Amino acid sequence: MLERFLESVYLRFSPFSLLPIVIFLLMYLKECDILNLSRNVTARNRLYEVTTCILNILIKKWEFIHTMYDRVLNRMRRLIVKRQYVVSAHAYDEMAADDLAIWDVESIILTGKIVERQKDKTTSENKYRLRGKTLGGSVVEVIVKFGITGKLVVITVYAL
Repeated sequence: MLERFLESVYLRFSPFSLLPIVIFLLMYLKECDILNLSRNVTARNRLYEVTTCILNILIKKWEFIHTMYDRVLNRMRRLIVKRQYVVSAHAYDEMAADDLAIWDVESIILTGKIVERQKDKTTSENKYRLRGKTLGGSVVEVIVKFGITGKLVVITVYAL
């Protein structure tokens, strides 16, 4: 029951909204141990149980997010390898401004990581911000999405 309640609290707030609570509880439990304030053993055990539940929920959600991003990133990489991608005119302009070539963009997607998933305000499509290194070693970010045809669409590219 406790875990179900904590999951419902977690789902209503931002992903790491429970983290400050965990940190506070861990600090409180440590202070109790240091000051030998553990007279009420059942209350202390209950705090340990709550803290453990919160940490387990955070770990489950973190693992889910990373698994999801791995699947998305692998799909992007397969599309790059099969040359199933298009580059927007804006991305070509940005590439020219930053002196980047198309193989730099391919390298970023093939070796980089997803930094963030964004939701397009007008179309409600998911966009992904990837960060990686070019063949020359520069750190660059790429914004991509999956097009309606199934191809990967490179929206923009910018050097950091």
